[in-house]
Amino acid sequence: MKGLYQYRGFTLVEIIGVLTIIAILAATLAPAVFRDIDRAVGEAERQNLKRLSSDLDTYVRNSKIIPSAATWGNAVSSVSSIPLNKITQNDRLQDRRYYVDPRFFTTSDTVFAEYAQSNGLASPPVSPRIIIASNLKGTLPASINTSADFNAVWNQTAGAPVLESSDIIVERINLQGHFHRVLFSNSNTVDSPGYRFETNSMQAISGATTELYVLSDTRISLFDAPFTSNVLSQTFLVGSAGSFSYNNSAGVWRWDRL
Repeated sequence: MKGLYQYRGFTLVEIIGVLTIIAILAATLAPAVFRDIDRAVGEAERQNLKRLSSDLDTYVRNSKIIPSAATWGNAVSSVSSIPLNKITQNDRLQDRRYYVDPRFFTTSDTVFAEYAQSNGLASPPVSPRIIIASNLKGTLPASINTSADFNAVWNQTAGAPVLESSDIIVERINLQGHFHRVLFSNSNTVDSPGYRFETNSMQAISGATTELYVLSDTRISLFDAPFTSNVLSQTFLVGSAGSFSYNNSAGVWRWDRL
Protein backbone atom coordinates (compact mmCIF):
# COMPACT_ATOMS: atom_id res chain seq x y z
CA MET A 1 0.00 0.00 0.00
CA LYS A 2 1.35 3.40 -0.98
CA GLY A 3 1.72 6.14 1.60
CA LEU A 4 -0.34 9.26 1.61
CA TYR A 5 2.59 11.21 0.15
CA GLN A 6 4.59 10.32 -2.87
CA TYR A 7 7.96 11.86 -3.64
CA ARG A 8 9.01 12.58 -7.17
CA GLY A 9 12.19 13.99 -8.73
CA PHE A 10 12.53 17.13 -10.78
CA THR A 11 11.51 16.85 -14.36
CA LEU A 12 13.98 17.65 -17.12
CA VAL A 13 12.09 20.81 -17.93
CA GLU A 14 12.30 21.97 -14.32
CA ILE A 15 16.05 21.31 -14.16
CA ILE A 16 16.57 23.21 -17.39
CA GLY A 17 14.56 26.09 -15.99
CA VAL A 18 16.63 26.24 -12.79
CA LEU A 19 19.88 26.09 -14.74
CA THR A 20 18.67 28.85 -17.01
CA ILE A 21 17.91 31.09 -14.04
CA ILE A 22 21.34 30.35 -12.54
CA ALA A 23 23.01 31.16 -15.87
CA ILE A 24 21.13 34.46 -16.13
CA LEU A 25 22.11 35.41 -12.58
CA ALA A 26 25.74 34.46 -13.23
CA ALA A 27 25.82 36.48 -16.45
CA THR A 28 24.38 39.45 -14.59
CA LEU A 29 26.69 39.28 -11.57
CA ALA A 30 29.95 38.13 -13.20
CA PRO A 31 30.93 41.47 -14.82
CA ALA A 32 30.52 43.29 -11.51
CA VAL A 33 32.56 40.63 -9.70
CA PHE A 34 35.31 40.80 -12.30
CA ARG A 35 35.34 44.59 -12.12
CA ASP A 36 35.74 44.43 -8.35
CA ILE A 37 38.59 41.94 -8.73
CA ASP A 38 40.32 44.12 -11.34
CA ARG A 39 39.86 47.18 -9.15
CA ALA A 40 41.45 45.42 -6.18
CA VAL A 41 44.34 44.15 -8.30
CA GLY A 42 44.86 47.64 -9.72
CA GLU A 43 44.99 49.24 -6.28
CA ALA A 44 47.41 46.56 -5.08
CA GLU A 45 49.62 47.26 -8.08
CA ARG A 46 49.55 50.97 -7.36
CA GLN A 47 50.83 50.25 -3.85
CA ASN A 48 53.45 47.87 -5.25
CA LEU A 49 54.85 50.58 -7.51
CA LYS A 50 55.00 53.04 -4.61
CA ARG A 51 56.96 50.47 -2.65
CA LEU A 52 59.36 49.95 -5.57
CA SER A 53 59.79 53.71 -5.79
CA SER A 54 60.71 53.80 -2.09
CA ASP A 55 63.14 50.92 -2.53
CA LEU A 56 64.74 52.69 -5.50
CA ASP A 57 65.17 55.80 -3.34
CA THR A 58 66.89 53.68 -0.69
CA TYR A 59 69.20 52.14 -3.28
CA VAL A 60 70.22 55.52 -4.71
CA ARG A 61 70.92 56.93 -1.25
CA ASN A 62 72.92 53.89 -0.15
CA SER A 63 74.91 53.19 -3.29
CA LYS A 64 75.09 56.65 -4.93
CA ILE A 65 74.10 54.91 -8.16
CA ILE A 66 71.08 55.60 -10.37
CA PRO A 67 70.35 52.41 -12.31
CA SER A 68 69.41 52.16 -15.96
CA ALA A 69 66.51 50.26 -17.50
CA ALA A 70 68.81 47.26 -17.84
CA THR A 71 69.95 47.24 -14.20
CA TRP A 72 67.06 48.62 -12.16
CA GLY A 73 65.56 45.24 -11.23
CA ASN A 74 68.76 43.86 -9.74
CA ALA A 75 69.50 47.22 -8.11
CA VAL A 76 66.15 47.42 -6.33
CA SER A 77 66.22 43.75 -5.34
CA SER A 78 69.52 44.34 -3.51
CA VAL A 79 67.73 46.54 -0.95
CA SER A 80 64.22 45.11 -1.11
CA SER A 81 62.50 42.13 0.46
CA ILE A 82 60.70 41.60 -2.86
CA PRO A 83 62.28 38.90 -5.06
CA LEU A 84 63.66 39.96 -8.45
CA ASN A 85 60.93 38.29 -10.52
CA LYS A 86 58.28 40.15 -8.47
CA ILE A 87 60.05 43.44 -9.15
CA THR A 88 60.32 43.21 -12.92
CA GLN A 89 56.89 41.60 -13.37
CA ASN A 90 53.48 42.37 -11.88
CA ASP A 91 51.12 39.80 -10.34
CA ARG A 92 49.66 39.04 -13.75
CA LEU A 93 53.11 38.22 -15.13
CA GLN A 94 53.35 41.30 -17.33
CA ASP A 95 56.70 43.09 -17.50
CA ARG A 96 56.94 46.36 -15.61
CA ARG A 97 58.78 49.11 -17.46
CA TYR A 98 61.39 51.53 -16.17
CA TYR A 99 61.71 54.72 -18.21
CA VAL A 100 64.34 57.42 -17.64
CA ASP A 101 63.95 60.92 -19.04
CA PRO A 102 66.21 61.12 -22.14
CA ARG A 103 67.20 64.58 -20.94
CA PHE A 104 68.19 63.49 -17.46
CA PHE A 105 71.65 65.07 -17.74
CA THR A 106 71.64 66.82 -21.11
CA THR A 107 69.55 69.24 -23.13
CA SER A 108 69.31 66.77 -26.01
CA ASP A 109 67.78 63.30 -26.08
CA THR A 110 70.29 60.70 -24.88
CA VAL A 111 69.79 57.09 -23.84
CA PHE A 112 70.39 57.01 -20.09
CA ALA A 113 73.24 54.82 -18.94
CA GLU A 114 73.65 53.91 -15.28
CA TYR A 115 75.04 56.83 -13.29
CA ALA A 116 77.57 56.00 -10.59
CA GLN A 117 78.70 59.08 -8.68
CA SER A 118 82.43 59.49 -8.35
CA ASN A 119 83.46 63.11 -7.90
CA GLY A 120 80.12 64.83 -8.44
CA LEU A 121 78.66 66.81 -11.31
CA ALA A 122 79.92 70.16 -12.54
CA SER A 123 76.33 71.24 -13.28
CA PRO A 124 72.93 70.14 -12.02
CA PRO A 125 70.99 67.48 -13.95
CA VAL A 126 68.55 68.87 -16.49
CA SER A 127 65.53 66.64 -15.85
CA PRO A 128 66.24 63.81 -13.40
CA ARG A 129 62.95 61.96 -13.69
CA ILE A 130 62.06 58.27 -13.80
CA ILE A 131 58.80 56.45 -14.50
CA ILE A 132 57.92 52.90 -13.44
CA ALA A 133 54.89 51.68 -15.39
CA SER A 134 52.82 48.51 -15.23
CA ASN A 135 50.08 47.13 -17.48
CA LEU A 136 47.94 44.45 -15.83
CA LYS A 137 46.41 43.25 -19.07
CA GLY A 138 49.07 43.65 -21.72
CA THR A 139 52.48 44.90 -22.70
CA LEU A 140 54.01 48.35 -22.62
CA PRO A 141 56.66 49.92 -24.89
CA ALA A 142 60.07 48.52 -24.01
CA SER A 143 61.63 51.99 -24.01
CA ILE A 144 60.88 55.70 -24.39
CA ASN A 145 63.67 57.44 -26.27
CA THR A 146 62.45 61.00 -26.76
CA SER A 147 61.80 63.70 -24.22
CA ALA A 148 58.54 64.52 -26.03
CA ASP A 149 57.20 61.00 -25.41
CA PHE A 150 58.51 60.95 -21.84
CA ASN A 151 56.84 64.28 -21.06
CA ALA A 152 53.61 63.05 -22.64
CA VAL A 153 53.58 60.02 -20.31
CA TRP A 154 54.58 62.09 -17.28
CA ASN A 155 51.86 64.67 -17.96
CA GLN A 156 49.37 62.21 -19.50
CA THR A 157 48.79 64.32 -22.57
CA ALA A 158 47.03 63.16 -25.70
CA GLY A 159 49.06 60.76 -27.80
CA ALA A 160 51.22 59.54 -24.91
CA PRO A 161 52.64 56.05 -25.60
CA VAL A 162 51.49 55.01 -22.11
CA LEU A 163 48.12 56.25 -20.86
CA GLU A 164 46.95 55.57 -17.31
CA SER A 165 43.78 53.56 -16.79
CA SER A 166 42.38 51.04 -14.33
CA ASP A 167 44.82 48.52 -15.84
CA ILE A 168 47.84 50.76 -16.54
CA ILE A 169 49.57 52.24 -13.50
CA VAL A 170 52.24 54.95 -13.73
CA GLU A 171 54.56 55.82 -10.84
CA ARG A 172 56.49 59.09 -11.23
CA ILE A 173 59.85 59.63 -9.50
CA ASN A 174 61.55 63.03 -9.50
CA LEU A 175 65.15 62.93 -8.27
CA GLN A 176 65.70 66.69 -8.46
CA GLY A 177 65.73 66.91 -4.67
CA HIS A 178 68.44 64.24 -4.46
CA PHE A 179 71.08 66.50 -5.99
CA HIS A 180 72.62 69.20 -3.78
CA ARG A 181 74.95 72.05 -4.67
CA VAL A 182 78.21 72.07 -2.73
CA LEU A 183 80.59 75.00 -3.06
CA PHE A 184 84.22 74.87 -1.90
CA SER A 185 86.19 78.12 -1.70
CA ASN A 186 89.93 78.27 -1.09
CA SER A 187 91.90 81.30 0.08
CA ASN A 188 95.23 79.50 0.15
CA THR A 189 97.20 80.49 -2.93
CA VAL A 190 100.25 78.44 -1.97
CA ASP A 191 98.92 74.98 -1.17
CA SER A 192 95.74 73.22 -2.21
CA PRO A 193 93.35 71.63 0.27
CA GLY A 194 91.32 68.66 -0.91
CA TYR A 195 88.08 66.72 -0.69
CA ARG A 196 86.93 63.15 -1.15
CA PHE A 197 83.45 61.76 -1.88
CA GLU A 198 82.80 58.47 -0.12
CA THR A 199 85.85 56.26 -0.83
CA ASN A 200 86.68 57.76 -4.22
CA SER A 201 90.01 59.35 -5.00
CA MET A 202 90.98 62.61 -3.33
CA GLN A 203 90.56 65.77 -5.40
CA ALA A 204 92.52 69.00 -5.06
CA ILE A 205 90.84 72.40 -4.76
CA SER A 206 93.39 74.37 -6.69
CA GLY A 207 91.28 77.32 -7.82
CA ALA A 208 89.43 79.91 -5.81
CA THR A 209 86.16 77.97 -5.94
CA THR A 210 84.90 74.53 -6.89
CA GLU A 211 81.18 74.00 -7.45
CA LEU A 212 79.72 70.49 -7.55
CA TYR A 213 76.36 68.72 -7.39
CA VAL A 214 76.22 65.57 -5.31
CA LEU A 215 73.62 63.02 -4.27
CA SER A 216 71.88 63.01 -0.89
CA ASP A 217 73.73 61.33 1.98
CA THR A 218 77.08 61.51 0.20
CA ARG A 219 79.91 61.43 2.73
CA ILE A 220 82.38 64.23 2.02
CA SER A 221 85.79 64.38 3.69
CA LEU A 222 87.72 67.66 3.72
CA PHE A 223 91.53 67.72 3.95
CA ASP A 224 93.91 70.46 4.95
CA ALA A 225 96.54 71.88 2.62
CA PRO A 226 98.60 70.45 1.18
CA PHE A 227 96.04 67.76 0.35
CA THR A 228 98.86 65.33 -0.43
CA SER A 229 99.59 65.18 3.31
CA ASN A 230 96.21 63.44 3.77
CA VAL A 231 95.38 65.39 6.94
CA LEU A 232 91.64 65.01 7.54
CA SER A 233 89.89 68.13 8.78
CA GLN A 234 86.23 67.08 8.91
CA THR A 235 83.65 64.73 7.46
CA PHE A 236 79.96 65.33 6.88
CA LEU A 237 76.94 63.92 5.06
CA VAL A 238 75.27 66.00 2.39
CA GLY A 239 71.64 66.67 3.19
CA SER A 240 71.21 70.07 1.60
CA ALA A 241 73.12 72.74 -0.31
CA GLY A 242 76.20 73.99 1.50
CA SER A 243 79.27 76.18 1.17
CA PHE A 244 82.65 75.50 2.72
CA SER A 245 85.57 77.90 2.94
CA TYR A 246 89.25 77.14 3.55
CA ASN A 247 90.75 80.25 5.09
CA ASN A 248 93.33 81.54 7.54
CA SER A 249 92.07 82.50 10.99
CA ALA A 250 94.63 83.87 13.46
CA GLY A 251 97.43 82.14 11.61
CA VAL A 252 95.65 78.77 11.41
CA TRP A 253 94.26 77.38 8.16
CA ARG A 254 90.93 75.64 8.59
CA TRP A 255 87.66 74.69 6.93
CA ASP A 256 84.54 76.64 7.91
CA ARG A 257 80.97 75.97 6.88
CA LEU A 258 79.30 79.15 5.70
